[in-house]
Amino acid sequence: MKKHQWIAAVILVLSFGLAEAQVYKWVDADGNVHYSDKPPADQQSTEVEIQQAVPADDIPEADEGPEADEGEMSAEAWLEQQRAEREADRQQKRQEKWITETGASQQCRNARRMLDRLEIQCPAFYDDRGILRVECPYQPRIAYEGERRYIEDADRAASIAHYREQLRHCDDAN
Repeated sequence: MKKHQWIAAVILVLSFGLAEAQVYKWVDADGNVHYSDKPPADQQSTEVEIQQAVPADDIPEADEGPEADEGEMSAEAWLEQQRAEREADRQQKRQEKWITETGASQQCRNARRMLDRLEIQCPAFYDDRGILRVECPYQPRIAYEGERRYIEDADRAASIAHYREQLRHCDDAN
């Protein structure tokens, strides 16, 4: 075991086993650092201050702590926000790629198809490949087994407004 690891291990053991006892530190003639609960008789030593560990029962749970500041969020909320931002970036990149790879007429057809799907009052979701799908009881069953990311009402409304704006540009171009 390396010297630093040994020292850390000794300090850790001493901090748990000798919570109320005194701990002394000294350096011998060879430069080795020593720790003990008794000061050496022939060496000058210094007393090491040991901080008491907080019992696990005294640590407040996340829900028990003080109210979070207005600007702070929980780890779960932060992770969800990061996931949503990554998904929005992926959608933006898909949109940019779609615009550069397709002509204006193809863009208008795709915008019309997406708007038609979103305006149906049935659950809509994106599949693993980012394809928008709609699940209605009066339509044939979707043969899709992958993960589904259902669209929230606010996202649906924003997408509808986006595709309507695209179609308005298509109408202006014609």
